[in-house]
Amino acid sequence: MVDVPEEVPELAAHAHATHVVVVGGGIAGLVAARECAKVGLRVTVLEAQDRLGGNVESAEIGGVRVDLGATCWSGRTGAVDALVDELGLADDVVATVDDGEWIAGLPGGAAAPMPADSIAGIPSNPWAEDVRRIIGTSGAWRAYVDRLRPPLTIGQERSLGRLVTHRMGQRVHDLLVAPPSVAGFGIDPDDVDVEVVAPGLSTTFTRGGTLSGAVAQLAAHERPGLRSLRGGVAQIVERLTAHLAELGAELRTGAAVSSLTATGDGLWRVAVDAGHDAADDSAPLDDAHAVIVATDEATARMLLTPLTGISTESASLRRDTVTLVLSPTALDAVARGPVVHVVPGGRAASGLVHESARWGREDAQIVHVWFDRADDAGADRDDADVIAEALAEASALLDAPLDEGDLVAAERRVLPLSRPGSALDQPGIRAEARATPSGVAVVGGWVSGSGLARVVADALAEAERVRRGALWGGGAAATGRSR
Repeated sequence: MVDVPEEVPELAAHAHATHVVVVGGGIAGLVAARECAKVGLRVTVLEAQDRLGGNVESAEIGGVRVDLGATCWSGRTGAVDALVDELGLADDVVATVDDGEWIAGLPGGAAAPMPADSIAGIPSNPWAEDVRRIIGTSGAWRAYVDRLRPPLTIGQERSLGRLVTHRMGQRVHDLLVAPPSVAGFGIDPDDVDVEVVAPGLSTTFTRGGTLSGAVAQLAAHERPGLRSLRGGVAQIVERLTAHLAELGAELRTGAAVSSLTATGDGLWRVAVDAGHDAADDSAPLDDAHAVIVATDEATARMLLTPLTGISTESASLRRDTVTLVLSPTALDAVARGPVVHVVPGGRAASGLVHESARWGREDAQIVHVWFDRADDAGADRDDADVIAEALAEASALLDAPLDEGDLVAAERRVLPLSRPGSALDQPGIRAEARATPSGVAVVGGWVSGSGLARVVADALAEAERVRRGALWGGGAAATGRSR
């Protein structure tokens, strides 16, 4: 017979009596909820939409199951890989078949492959043919000045864009560095923290004396690749939801939270908008010992403002994304890589991903085209018009003669685009968001930085803080228990 420490039954009872409410059922909220439920905490997830998953979503388009939001993740943190393994999906992980990147919208309407030896668009050799093809001979001469300038010290210039412009000139900035930054994350490279987007670059640059030399050293090392799932990334949401149900968590959809209020006795009252939850037959919501806010940025700021005085101004963008399902042979002759970045202002579209080529998918030709429109301009446009525009942009960006006869089906989504973790202002946003009273935690892409790898890693860390406070006292969910 195994001896059970005396405090274990007491701890288990305490955990079960501790109520954690997670506001938001996107990937961050589900991951955080699962971490809390795993140790026996009583968990309720409230999601305003009629489904769980947030930006991790799939749909059947033209008879084909397609991921509409997040389609892959970076292996940099290892957090998603570990989660996928825990959820029993490790055998379905796939790597990219083709990770080639192109830049379109160059002067004269040209397009060219992203230079092979580059990091964040910064070339290691400005005289390489694949670099000169984009920036020209005059641009290469200007970039070569980098080798003649004195080195900067670590941290002297944190802005990626300003560093590149100072060292290598405007053409490198505009034609090589800006396209992947703006197309990938909707952020100008001037607002990108060089050390976050290219870890080790500042140190290597200071030691070696040239930016191109630092890139050459870093580019020689293997960088984390992208992964996806055979059958779609949305399977992660399905498995998380099933596991939460097994752990006894309560999952409510159509439950929009309107406010959080401290009760004065260490608990939190979570008010659900009656207009959204009126048809819900669930029992009244108990007050919470801890609340994890896992919503989009605008909603999170609305809930946190009365508690922290945080600004209601959102830094998130909105991206108009069209998913095209094309006939199986429509793109057989395409010679361009599956990821196409666009020089800002070079075309109507901001970028494109040819998903089928990227992952070697043979059952359909799937292309995502996105548009970044200022102040939601075009959000009220008819879907058919935007889909037609996306088809025309896909034809131009992939240099393929596509027309309506090649289109099997399409789906349009306008999705929030969180600032990347590499944004210069991201640490300030994170600190502002996390200046919350005891018992309230915040997760989600707007705090962690965009991308599944960052979102999941951050949600795991915050959930650990919450459950540690709930079980042992102190921390994010102090309940009066000490150890």
